[in-house]
Amino acid sequence: MRIGEVAEMSGLSVRSIRFYESIGLLEAPPRRANGYRDYGTAEVSAVRFVSRARALGFSIEAMTDLTNLYRDGRIDCTAVRDRTVELVADAESRLIELVQMIEKLKQLVATCPGGYGKECPILGDLSQAGDSSSAKREPCCD
Repeated sequence: MRIGEVAEMSGLSVRSIRFYESIGLLEAPPRRANGYRDYGTAEVSAVRFVSRARALGFSIEAMTDLTNLYRDGRIDCTAVRDRTVELVADAESRLIELVQMIEKLKQLVATCPGGYGKECPILGDLSQAGDSSSAKREPCCD
């Protein structure tokens, strides 16, 4: 099977597959006489594994560890679980940061009625160093 077919089946782009092969995350398949990569069921399975792990948010480092554990004959479920717990904690941390960012953006939107003027409280806030949430802003529009 050619790389384009594997890409369609896995949801990864051809470029991503080649990148993962170049860093050793995926083993490069054997080549045909014409030079094309020849993907078999084992390679397709490995590409799907990487695709699913990436979609779930595992870093390349974590995917390398998981792939090595998967390739090893004896899978250490505790190590896999630990990596997944780390990912959950990281995702929860990012979620908190995103919620805080959304709240700050809503506050910025509430400070500006839109229109034209000499000042814009959103731009003014963005130009301030540090926490500018307590700084008083003049309205941007008349």
